[in-house]
Amino acid sequence: MFSPLGHFKQLDCPFFRKDRTCPAKYCIFKHENASDNNGGSFPPTSEESSKDARDEARVSQVFSLSSICPTAQIPYIPPSDTTAKDNSVTTKSDLLSSNVPSKSVSAKKSENLYNREKEPMQSPVSGSSRPQKRAREELLIPTNDSNTQNHDSSVNRVKERKVVNEPMAICEPVYDPNAPAGHELRKRMVHIFYDCFLNIGYDSFESKQKSLEDERSICLSTNSKMIYSSSCKAKILALKKSPPKGILERKEDVTSFIPKLAHSREQLELWGYHFDQIVPSVPTDPLRECDRCGTKFVDLTGPCKHHWGKLFREKVGGEKIRLYTCCGMKEGETSGCTSEEFHVFRYQHLPYLASVSPFVSLSSDCPGKERVYCALDCELCYTTLGFELVHLTVVDKEGILFNQFIRPKGEVLSLNTRFSGITSKTQLESGITMPVMYERLKQLGITRNTIIIGHGIENDLNAMRLLHERVIDTAILYKHERGPPFRYSLKYLTKRYLGKEIQTDTHHSEEDAIAAMDLVIYWIQNVQSRA
Repeated sequence: MFSPLGHFKQLDCPFFRKDRTCPAKYCIFKHENASDNNGGSFPPTSEESSKDARDEARVSQVFSLSSICPTAQIPYIPPSDTTAKDNSVTTKSDLLSSNVPSKSVSAKKSENLYNREKEPMQSPVSGSSRPQKRAREELLIPTNDSNTQNHDSSVNRVKERKVVNEPMAICEPVYDPNAPAGHELRKRMVHIFYDCFLNIGYDSFESKQKSLEDERSICLSTNSKMIYSSSCKAKILALKKSPPKGILERKEDVTSFIPKLAHSREQLELWGYHFDQIVPSVPTDPLRECDRCGTKFVDLTGPCKHHWGKLFREKVGGEKIRLYTCCGMKEGETSGCTSEEFHVFRYQHLPYLASVSPFVSLSSDCPGKERVYCALDCELCYTTLGFELVHLTVVDKEGILFNQFIRPKGEVLSLNTRFSGITSKTQLESGITMPVMYERLKQLGITRNTIIIGHGIENDLNAMRLLHERVIDTAILYKHERGPPFRYSLKYLTKRYLGKEIQTDTHHSEEDAIAAMDLVIYWIQNVQSRA
């Protein structure tokens, strides 16, 4: 049916014309007396209703499009009755802030949707009985500024953290097409070295420099990818186990602990040390074996072709083969990569060594203060009498005490430069004799009670022709996992525990002596303290 719009209000009710009572509660026809209509009243029409009441009712309502779009809830804005003379407009904020009896949840959401909108909306022209259609406006999605700022700051922190730990921020090694390993592997090793040096206590600049230097030295000293990888792994292990930066500067604190580490006589004898007087004796057989190429000879004249490097195993094409570290050649392919003029020999027979130079013991007294300990290392070369001492270095916590060339008795056949560091025979001509060497050691306060530190020092004592019982041997102190006669090299121990690289080019007696002393100090400050 249609709604009562007042079209029939001028016509008399048919029931009223027949003098009958109208049964309708709200009749659309004219009644002279409203009480005649069963006491009811006619419904209000649009013209009879108050515009203010209608506007107030419509303001309190919310135009919902939930049937079309569940998320669209737009408040209905009624038309204005009059237009202000000063062309002022009614804004949505004014309407929404008006006193409304009750607000639904959807009305509150609608206010939040429009609270950021500043542009006023002009009301339609007055005089229209129906509200004009509003142009659809774009809804603005509310944003939380604090959340946005927090999100941006967190993103910046993540980016900053990535930049700090970004491997590319570290200097890359110099590209070398002839390197034993690929450039990507070399970069990865530099980055690992860098992190290890940072953990030890070096700053970023020192870590970059040391990581690049160590990687470069390993790259130059290896000739295959397997050896390069093994050397890098050993370096990383040594850095991870190395003490913090500057721990070795406290050398004066360990003087009282060093005597406790001296080995017993029985333990030293197990490793080949001798303490009794040795009777000199010369072998009757003139046949000797070359210490380099293995040739049996009587005449020293060569040529002597040999490999100066060691053999190592490498997997090639699924097969394990033995290669030389000096040239990378397979075992048995060639007789040698190096040729010398003479064959050389080395006698370990103690009576023969005593026949060349007698064994002695150090003095029990000295002119000055007796030293508690010292570390030493010797360099030897090949002569016509065997393997003779040519250089001696003695150090302690104060520094280098003795660093002198020793003149050998035999004629020099090979300086053994790669392992001794001696480059010219003229250096040996200015050396001292062994009796003078003993006197110098006595003047330095080194007696038979002084503890001598070294690595595999039984060979050094034999070369010096010394009988000494107070010894700390780092090869015994850092025991090999397989037990005697196996022992770790000084280079390996220094890399593993001190994080230092020694013997990279040639051997230096002062470098080896200091490394042996530092290993003993490290043992006292770390291993023994934990035990």
